[in-house]
Amino acid sequence: MAGVCSEPQRKTTRPEQHNVELACELEAAQSDLDAAREANWDLTRALNQRG
Repeated sequence: MAGVCSEPQRKTTRPEQHNVELACELEAAQSDLDAAREANWDLTRALNQRG
């Protein structure tokens, strides 16, 4: 799915465009989730090191 949002625009039908928009939203949500998981991991590790 990576790269769907950065592909050059071409003439698309409405359903195709909707799919592209949904794919972009999914890509952004996945990126946010990855960042949140990394932050959670860092916080958990810091708490565990404190003893």
